Amino acid sequence: MLRSLTIECERVAEASAVDPLDQRTWAATRIFAGGKCVTALLDRATGKETSTLYIPLFSLAQWVVMNWWMLLNETCRWERPPVPGKLWSSEEEAWVQRHSIRAADSGVLLPRLTLYADGRHICADWLRDEDDAYPNMPGQFLYSSRELLDRAGVESAFSELITKVLTWSGQSNEDLRVDALRRNWEAISNAGPAEKEFCNAAGRLGVDPYSTLEAGLLEFLERAGEDRSQQSLFNDVLDAGSPDSAAELWQWASEIHLNRAPSIDVPALPLSLLAAKAGYQVARQWRNAMGLAPHTPIADLSQTSRQMGIPNLKFEEKNHIPSRRVRAAVGWRGDREIVLTGPNPERQESIRFLTARGLFHAAYACSDGARLVTDVRNWDQQCSRAFAAELLIPQEVVLNEMNSESDSDAFERQAEKLATTFKVSTRAVYWQFQNGSRAN
Repeated sequence: MLRSLTIECERVAEASAVDPLDQRTWAATRIFAGGKCVTALLDRATGKETSTLYIPLFSLAQWVVMNWWMLLNETCRWERPPVPGKLWSSEEEAWVQRHSIRAADSGVLLPRLTLYADGRHICADWLRDEDDAYPNMPGQFLYSSRELLDRAGVESAFSELITKVLTWSGQSNEDLRVDALRRNWEAISNAGPAEKEFCNAAGRLGVDPYSTLEAGLLEFLERAGEDRSQQSLFNDVLDAGSPDSAAELWQWASEIHLNRAPSIDVPALPLSLLAAKAGYQVARQWRNAMGLAPHTPIADLSQTSRQMGIPNLKFEEKNHIPSRRVRAAVGWRGDREIVLTGPNPERQESIRFLTARGLFHAAYACSDGARLVTDVRNWDQQCSRAFAAELLIPQEVVLNEMNSESDSDAFERQAEKLATTFKVSTRAVYWQFQNGSRAN
């Protein structure tokens, strides 16, 4: 059962607030994600831990309304969300501004809570503040965690927040900001089915559906989603594309003409699990079905596919993809052949990892046609990466063979030896080690 977002807020008086709108929306506020307290912080005035923020809520409600469609639909476009302390690209910075509630008001004490879609749920990631990172703020947030939330629950929590803030804010004619917020919220609340589809698609692409869109992008969003038989492929394009490249990427993907998956006998995908856990589980089931012990490398992935009842696995080189986040397209030709098409990776281990990811998509994600294999952090793509890693180099072997207490040179030699034996990259080895160490 998916968990909910909860925003508890009780209006309190704050006579020292300069802005009348801040005075009217000042509240004792607590935020919980999946039952965990996001707002747990050290109060510098008392030196004690508390879960309650005393803040004006108008700017937060305003930010939620402004980013509504992106918060509910846009995925993380990288394998990991951007983290503090690293230099962000302009694209990463813009994404953080749309998804981190701390961006709502730099002058208000807010947690570094990031909310984004993964194609099935809303992901909530929050990070603790480094000690003394913000000495001028009245407190610092103490904990980091991650939860998967129910989308409808997130919508409900934000709707309740916005309704309260608008009620507290007074009549529209008292402040133009209130009038603008009320108009924008009414536009969202009153959107009909067709308008919602358009807004969801725009939000998934990371653009505001109510802004002035370039004519070509507007036409793409209005027309490309009309073919519901290719909805999953269209969503892949929205997740991996950009406003500048999405239309061209959709045309590229549509011209591949691969089919949906036939009925094949493979272990069921546990959709209720976290993406990585689901990928690991089915990869282990595949290896067990093939009679492979964890320490046995897979020499040829074509043989793997045949053992799982897929007669042919083929790679067709197609060099130009109009998105740097897309590795390949995958689908079926007839009911006897899986086809991956895209640029041919230069390194053999990269080809093997891409092929293993393609196997996952072909077996589990191509129910309505071709799919894209991408770097995006949504459920299907995360699951395919975990499946490929565990199929090619089981985590059990990595944890048994690598010793974190070794010096860096010895640790690197251990990783390189495993990479050579299992014909994977050292990055895959490190990835398995790090994920296994966290789990333990």
